[in-house]
Amino acid sequence: MQTFVHRLAIVGAIAGCIVTAVSAGAIAQGTESAANPVPDYPSGPPPLQLSDAQRAQIRAAVNQENTDVNDDIKKLKSPADPAVGAKLAKGLQAHPLPRPLIYEVPVLKEYTYLKYQDQILIVNSITQEIVEIIPQK
Repeated sequence: MQTFVHRLAIVGAIAGCIVTAVSAGAIAQGTESAANPVPDYPSGPPPLQLSDAQRAQIRAAVNQENTDVNDDIKKLKSPADPAVGAKLAKGLQAHPLPRPLIYEVPVLKEYTYLKYQDQILIVNSITQEIVEIIPQK
């Protein structure tokens, strides 16, 4: 009888380990949304929905940065008019947003920016698409 109880305990422990391993695998793959609080963004972050106050914060933070596009690059690589949804022209390099701004507006963490033609272009860092255009002044 004691051997039977011992074997039953071992089988129960093995079954518990298997259930735990399967659950951990499902969580790691993101199949359990309640257990996986970090969203998966395969094509980049969700669309920005900025308030006027957030746009003003971006303008104030970015205008302090010395990251204007060089005039030579403007002539060679400039798209006619940057537009939301358009890809950033080849040769133009977006910059990380200032860290203090990211602390104030965490949703901007996955975005970059480019000052271009008196505008601030907010760019999806993964797809290089322009997602927001803010007047620089």
